[in-house]
This record gives sequence, C-alpha cells and structure tokens, in this order.
Amino acid sequence: MALRLCKKCRKTVLSKAVQCPYCGNPMEQHEEEIICKINNVDYDFTEIYKKMMAIDKNNLEWSHSEEMLEIIWEVYDLTQVRGTSSFCIEAVETGMLPSEYNAMTVEEWNEQVKKSTQNHVIIKCPYCGSIDVKKIFFGGFAQKQWHCKKCRSDF
Repeated sequence: MALRLCKKCRKTVLSKAVQCPYCGNPMEQHEEEIICKINNVDYDFTEIYKKMMAIDKNNLEWSHSEEMLEIIWEVYDLTQVRGTSSFCIEAVETGMLPSEYNAMTVEEWNEQVKKSTQNHVIIKCPYCGSIDVKKIFFGGFAQKQWHCKKCRSDF
C-alpha cells in the first residue's frame, strides 16, 4: 500500500483511504497512481509529480524557485528522507520518478553522526585521568608526546 500526505493535517495516510483518519478530511481518488518505492515503502507521488511537471524549466533559477522549495518540503514531509532536494531536482530534470529509491532517513543519518563522533580518541593523563592535555611538539630524550596541564606530567 502506498502512502501520501493529507492536504489538511500533513500526516501520512494510505493512498486508498477515502478520508484522513486523523482529521477526517476527504481524500481525492485518482484513476492512475504514480508510485515510488523509497526505502522499501511505497509512496503515492501523483499530486507531487503533477507539481513537478508544472515547473517552468525555461527559468534559469527554477531549482531555487518557491514552487520547487515547496515540492522539496512536501517530499520530505512524506518520506522523512535526507537529500530530497537532489531527488526532486533529478526527477524534474528527467521528467520521471524512479520506481525505487534508496536513501538514508534523517534518524539513520543522526545515528551515524553520533557513532562517528564516538569513535574519536580522547587522550587522558595516565596519572590523574584529566583530559586537559596538550600535544608537545618537540620530544625530549624519552620522546614524551603529551603534557598534562593539571598535574604537569609528560607522558
């Protein structure tokens, strides 16, 4: 089953729904649906595709136009996928939507950023455990590389 946005409350509902289960707004029914599978979930792009094809590509600034920004936000609200601007611009340029599109969701991207920040090595003083250390640029006889600002030891 494909998903689409309710025009009134902007929540995702099934494309076959007669009315929105959240606000009761009647949903328009279409003879032919334009479905795009994004991250293995079917989405109804019928209304969005009509808006995409209505954009005047003769205008040099069409990719930054108000209509295009509205389409990008509508796709983001529907799919919650990161990088919707490149997806929308490519669809408008080619004139067709891909049947399948795999992208990272915002939650997955935030989780990946969190994991990458956890992988950074934090240097601690072996004597006092402080992280208030600085790199020594010239090594002495024992080739000490770090200096603790708290206990003033070199290690």
